[in-house]
Amino acid sequence: MTNLSSPCASIATAQDEPIDAPLTIRRKAAYALGDVADGIQGVVVNTFLLFYLTTTCAMAGSLAGLALAITLVLEAGTTPLFGYLSDRSRSR
Repeated sequence: MTNLSSPCASIATAQDEPIDAPLTIRRKAAYALGDVADGIQGVVVNTFLLFYLTTTCAMAGSLAGLALAITLVLEAGTTPLFGYLSDRSRSR
C-alpha cells in the first residue's frame, strides 16, 4: 500500500524504481543532454563578446577576460542565493 501523505508517493519512474535509488548512467546522460543547448549558447555568446570587446571596443584582452571572469564570479555567488530564496518562497 502506498503512503499518500508523502508528496513523492505518487511519483513513479518508468521501471518503478524506488525514489532513492541511484541514477543509472543512461538516465544521467539523458538529464545532461537537456543542458547541451544552454551550454552551446553560453560558449557562443561569451566567445563573441570577447571578440567584440577586443576588436570593436579596442579593450586589452586581459581586461576583457577579467570583465568576463568578474561576471562569472558574481553569478556563482548570486545563483545559489536566488535558488535559496525561490525555494523558501510561498506562492502558488
